[in-house]
Amino acid sequence: MRKQILFLLLFPLASWAQHTQSPAEFSRNVFFGSEETVGERASANEDAVGLPAVTEKETAASTPPDAPGYRGGEALVAAVYEPKPAKQPEPALRNDSVLNKKFIIAHAVLLGSMVYDAELTHEGLAHHKCVEANPYLGVHPSRGEIYGQNLLAFGAITGLDWITAKLIKVRYLPYIAPAAESVVHFRGGSQWLTECW
Repeated sequence: MRKQILFLLLFPLASWAQHTQSPAEFSRNVFFGSEETVGERASANEDAVGLPAVTEKETAASTPPDAPGYRGGEALVAAVYEPKPAKQPEPALRNDSVLNKKFIIAHAVLLGSMVYDAELTHEGLAHHKCVEANPYLGVHPSRGEIYGQNLLAFGAITGLDWITAKLIKVRYLPYIAPAAESVVHFRGGSQWLTECW
């Protein structure tokens, strides 16, 4: 805004300075005021202020080239701004994959706890100090029977957790059963280690 005001104030001075050819002509043409009136001072070659009159040749040289005329505010806005149809927002890509890191880690810990329990159970049975308390396996189950039952339970838990994560979509629900079963198997394997060896 300041630049525009400065331009408006200095433009008449700059155009007047262009018409003045030399310092001598400047001092001769400037009217500082005296008893003479402006009408008496003005001659055929001067305008009412005391400046030299502008000739046709100077006017033709100082005028800018023809430019397109004013078309009105609406035409100018329409030429500059053309609204485009609004795009519908696209939803952010979400990773709804069930087999994410949390799911894999939770079930890997469950599998590790089952292996820990199965191996310590087999070693505890080998020392003949304890017997298996699970009625489905019998008193002295083999390693294959222990792994068979544990892997069947692991497959059932993992499958149900996958279905739960896919259909119900509650964030923590697929991790409750693996966490609970891991605690049970780590505790059972630790009891075999501490009490039956």
